[in-house]
Amino acid sequence: MANTGIKTVLTLRKYVDGVATSETKANVVGDPDYIAPYEDLVDCPVEGLTTTEAVATTTAAATTTTTESVTTTTEAASSCTCITVDVLNTQLQSGGLDLYYIYNSCETGQVESVNLFESIGDEQNGSTYFGLCNSGSGSNMFKYGVSGDPFVGLEGMNTNPSITPCSVDGDCLPVLP
Repeated sequence: MANTGIKTVLTLRKYVDGVATSETKANVVGDPDYIAPYEDLVDCPVEGLTTTEAVATTTAAATTTTTESVTTTTEAASSCTCITVDVLNTQLQSGGLDLYYIYNSCETGQVESVNLFESIGDEQNGSTYFGLCNSGSGSNMFKYGVSGDPFVGLEGMNTNPSITPCSVDGDCLPVLP
């Protein structure tokens, strides 16, 4: 089966202060920790839009050059909409590591992680709110440190989608309470 660009999480692992434990459970619809399938073009790559390219070939016996037309057709990328990520200020760092949010960036067309501790957000009532341009559904996945293990957002870490279209993060203002 060809990749669709959609990642489906089957198992969830518990993290305590950004550190993986051995505790796991099935990712089941209705569970408060449920992660819906989301677009992940790094782990589940899909070719780009329909493209046509010319390929030149030369035969050794004759001096003729032929050109073939090669067409590749794949799914178009999802449309991009703004999301608001809000995090308690006390969660922006843990054990000296900065908190990152993992999302499908419209700017690069790839799964990216943004350092929330170093990003500019709107602070209100002990939380900071960030606006990001996301392709597909929000992941609600975070990690501490550049190479940290991803984990489902803890209490106080929230993602809220909107219907505002965007193409870059600068198009998105966070929605404040």
